[in-house]
Amino acid sequence: MKLIKSALIALLLCAITAGLIVYSDKVKNGASYGLSLAGGVVIPSLLPVLIIVSTLQKSKGRVFFEKLLGFVFGLLKFSRGAVTPVIFGLVGGFPAGALLTEMQLKNGCISEHEARRIMRFNMCGGVAFIISAVGGGYYKSTKAGLIIYASTVLSSVIIAIVSAFFTDKSKSENTHTNGDSLSGALCSAVEDSTKSVLVMSAYIILFCAIKNTVSISDALFPLIEITSGIFSQDKLLPEWAAFFIGFGGLCIHFQLLPYLKNMGVKYTEFFIYRVLGGTLSYFICRILLNFFPVSISVFESGAERLSFEFTQINTAFGIIVMLGAAVIILDIENRKIKL
Repeated sequence: MKLIKSALIALLLCAITAGLIVYSDKVKNGASYGLSLAGGVVIPSLLPVLIIVSTLQKSKGRVFFEKLLGFVFGLLKFSRGAVTPVIFGLVGGFPAGALLTEMQLKNGCISEHEARRIMRFNMCGGVAFIISAVGGGYYKSTKAGLIIYASTVLSSVIIAIVSAFFTDKSKSENTHTNGDSLSGALCSAVEDSTKSVLVMSAYIILFCAIKNTVSISDALFPLIEITSGIFSQDKLLPEWAAFFIGFGGLCIHFQLLPYLKNMGVKYTEFFIYRVLGGTLSYFICRILLNFFPVSISVFESGAERLSFEFTQINTAFGIIVMLGAAVIILDIENRKIKL
């Protein structure tokens, strides 16, 4: 049986390879489009935020958030160690939730049972991707991005609250560890975040290349790859964008498989909760749009939508970044780290 399975896998991969060679021109065009999405949307919108939230997760600064929100998470039968992976996961974006949850599990800050609970709902497109890329870039409406983001977050919150009724608090007990220095946390966060974003970009390029060689409906492609699936559409209702982002797309699921395996999460369970999360996001978004209607104009072509800028950073954020850099430099100087 194992030999038959191995043979089928080998034949399938050989067939895909042959197809990529035969349709090399289409593959090249699809990969080029995927590269444009990765370089124009994913990397600039996700990487900076992922680095910051990973730095907070790894540093002693997470203690502040754990003390601030520890009581609220306690009501949901979570320990303090669950605070930062959930909060920063919902802020940072798709790989952040799984990455930070696995990190807390390895550090002994949460139990394996707790990690599995967290991965039922800790799945979000993140502030930068949903509000900046989808809202500001695709819909040309920050308000639309805010509504979609709120829908996905509320969906996660609902699942977390409901799951608390079926959880024994004693299973969430853990040991607590101190964070790293700010400079050490930053260096580690840059490395981990860069790897995660590069992996995500590689998947996007691969799926776009394959999609360009086979006939897949644009309406269904967001279920396979979320970024190109949304940005290749001429018109997509916000509630459907909320559903697709809540589901995540199979491309994102593939990226998270190693994390899920390390945390003992079965993919079938994860998939079911992603369908549930997407469905809740869809209906929540529809409700929010009734109270906060959004006027959306006819969209431009996909190529034009990739040209929106991410460089318009407000002065307050710039000051925060400069102050953060100064703190890091002082931290390095005080610890006498030789660069």
